Amino acid sequence: MIVELPYLADISINHCFNRGQVRFGYKQSVRDWKQLLKDSILAELNGKVWSPPIHFQYLVLYPSRTRKGDPPNMNKIIQDAIAEALGFDDTMENIIGGPHFGFKTRHKEGKIIISIHKLENIVVPDFLLDRIGTDFVLKE
Repeated sequence: MIVELPYLADISINHCFNRGQVRFGYKQSVRDWKQLLKDSILAELNGKVWSPPIHFQYLVLYPSRTRKGDPPNMNKIIQDAIAEALGFDDTMENIIGGPHFGFKTRHKEGKIIISIHKLENIVVPDFLLDRIGTDFVLKE
């Protein structure tokens, strides 16, 4: 599925918290945007149920007034909203994100386009697994 939402600078992990601190929770604008994403996902699902693992990637089209952007900083809010909409915990291998793209545009408002799809399984590349050594045992 593909979902499009308006750009919101506050969904960056650098700007999403009240008073800049986790303990004060998300800003209202962030909570509203996150709810919009969850509602958009549920509308696209139209009653279907998706189970993990899930992969998502997104494109941030930054508005002309933005000085610069850092798309990976938006990952956490997007990942949490997707997992909440689909009804599962986003820890471990349930949901993975990337790549994330960002481009500055001439548009005054900007946009974020998010692609979400189901995976059969998540495969960790052998070149990473080869680095584990004998001190670590992976749980199934």
